[in-house]
Amino acid sequence: FGHIRDNASPELLNIRRELARTESSFSRMLNGILHAAQSEGVVEKDVTPTTRDGRLVIPVAPALKRKISGIVHDESATGRTVFIEPTEVVEANNKIRELESEERHEIIRILTKMAARIRPHVREILDSYHFLAQIDLIQAKAKMAAVMNAYEPELADHPYIDFIRARHPLLEAHLKEGQGIVPLDIMLTPEKHILIISGPNAGGKSVCLKTVGLLQYMLQSGLSIPVDARSRCGVFDDIMIDIGDEQSLESDLSTYSSHLQNMKSMMRQASARTLILIDEFGTGTEPQIGGAIAESVLNQFCKRGAWAVITTHYQNLKHFADSHDGVANGAMLYDRHEMRPLFQLAIGRPGSS
Repeated sequence: FGHIRDNASPELLNIRRELARTESSFSRMLNGILHAAQSEGVVEKDVTPTTRDGRLVIPVAPALKRKISGIVHDESATGRTVFIEPTEVVEANNKIRELESEERHEIIRILTKMAARIRPHVREILDSYHFLAQIDLIQAKAKMAAVMNAYEPELADHPYIDFIRARHPLLEAHLKEGQGIVPLDIMLTPEKHILIISGPNAGGKSVCLKTVGLLQYMLQSGLSIPVDARSRCGVFDDIMIDIGDEQSLESDLSTYSSHLQNMKSMMRQASARTLILIDEFGTGTEPQIGGAIAESVLNQFCKRGAWAVITTHYQNLKHFADSHDGVANGAMLYDRHEMRPLFQLAIGRPGSS
């Protein structure tokens, strides 16, 4: 009811003015009674009026309740306090309740009348609402693109990735003043549709993989992405991801079991229009067994023509690209003289772990 303006109707304005006057008069009357009772020692000095059943009352000790003429409405849970409505304010309290009832009825009348006027135009109003939501979404996309210095790359009519100077938007947003990130150049083509990225720990492999996944998902959600305007991309039917540890006590899954379940789903669904992203492929079990299983799964991806970006430390996966068409190695570069990662991706050769 508080959302209805006082001047919604002349009647509502009159009711609220009368209600305000009555409440003000009632408050002065009740405070006068309370102060008189306090000066006589009937009520403690720090007591203030309270509400019971929507009516203002005075808390009084049970032994002194007959000192104040009025109606007992309630008592505290401990029984140490009773709540009395003085006789002098009963009529004013009733008047306030009547005015509040009139206010509610007037508001209902106003809303009913407005609903009757609006009802014939509901379809047009809803259409306008949905249209404004679309405009708001487009404006939000445009503002985000301006903040990220993002572009809409050229779209190919088949799966394809050629990100030039790609930047991870969340990583860039959390940089401190004076810091910068190293943009990535990454390409997947029908001839080389699986990229195996290797390199040192903390060298940027996972960030590279996550950048590809996030930018592709943003693109397929209709967002501009932080890449160079010369970039070119396609659209995938599926984007399947295995990143992190999905160990679960509830599902009785170990770290490696969870990865195997993900691999199983990927092999079942993978097609020539699927993008697969796997971080630390094959880890979580004994290295020789993990590497062999990972190679077998990777071979299935190749047979199905799936597109993939995979990070790994396994030597057998690095060598896989040399004997299989459609697979390329990529290395996260490392400066051996200064002993620091360069966070640059070089496609065509494996990296050193």
